[in-house]
Amino acid sequence: MRIVWTIAILIACSARTEGEQLGDCVDRIDNDGDGLVDCDDPDCDAACTEGDTDTDADSDSDSDTDTDCPNRVEEVFPRVGTTDAYVGTTIEARLDVPDANAVLAVPGVVGTSAIDGTRVVFTPSAPLTPSTAYTPLITWGFDCELTWDFSTSAAGAPVDPSLLVGKTYDLDLESGRFVKPEGVGSLLGKYLGRAPLLLGVTSASSTEVALRVAPANDASTQDVCQQSIDVTAPLDTPLFGPTDPFSFLLPVEGVTAPVDDASLSGAFGPGGDSLAGVRLTGRIDTRPLVELIETGGAPEALCDLSASIGVYCEDCGNGDVFCLPLEVDSLQATAVSIALADQSDPYDPCATHAAECPDACP
Repeated sequence: MRIVWTIAILIACSARTEGEQLGDCVDRIDNDGDGLVDCDDPDCDAACTEGDTDTDADSDSDSDTDTDCPNRVEEVFPRVGTTDAYVGTTIEARLDVPDANAVLAVPGVVGTSAIDGTRVVFTPSAPLTPSTAYTPLITWGFDCELTWDFSTSAAGAPVDPSLLVGKTYDLDLESGRFVKPEGVGSLLGKYLGRAPLLLGVTSASSTEVALRVAPANDASTQDVCQQSIDVTAPLDTPLFGPTDPFSFLLPVEGVTAPVDDASLSGAFGPGGDSLAGVRLTGRIDTRPLVELIETGGAPEALCDLSASIGVYCEDCGNGDVFCLPLEVDSLQATAVSIALADQSDPYDPCATHAAECPDACP
């Protein structure tokens, strides 16, 4: 039997700083071994919103009769003081416990507020303005409210679609913020290591971009043992997506887990030389990941583990209830000098790369 997932992470992360990786400040784990967890650790000050959350003007060491807010805001996104937020970002606050009456707004910005578990998410109706300061406001409970400040980056100007054609980007999933599975996603992210996808632009017009998605190997070159996928997405430069749904295999700690109904969206950087704010959504099959918990364990083992913290598996699309929703945002990517080969279906790696693909070509 292997070490249980959370224990393995505690050991692996004991030598680093709390808050160093996205999700550290809400995973209820002492990631740096200093005896302080999540928002109780000063290293999480940039992510958490500790302090006064009552309606008076003091610093919460008062002797007045105001009722303080027992349900605190555990984490906000973009983080407090961020100066390079993506113009297409959502704005989020994570409460300690769900509150059906919580509302998040951004003064001067039209959008919608929605509740997703403990997350309160504000989605702007249009991209934010580059190089601009914003002050979100969340209200919840009985007269509880909180504000924080962030600013957007300078990126966000339109890009000539002709500059995008032929570009390939190295999309490192480890660089993103694992939003879902809630409470489990950040743990999954810590197991990925270097797990990139390559994203190439095969054509682009003023309204649509054609993309080639290709798994990469450890050297960030195209994996000749796996198929590539060609998808299209709406384009309103610099923004693109969401793409057509696709499937791929995600490498996690030596095993691969299928991700289905995947989709990508984001923005092209100046001159098309980078990607910013990329969001990946999909549905991950947990069965191959059981080996991370227990060698030869039951197929439902990881679903049982996630259910113990209130995160439940869902239908994989074929009646098998072994999948968890996957959402990773804030992904970054830079252009690389790689020309992606067309390895779309039907593609037989054994016909041309048998020696390089022993697992696929026994």
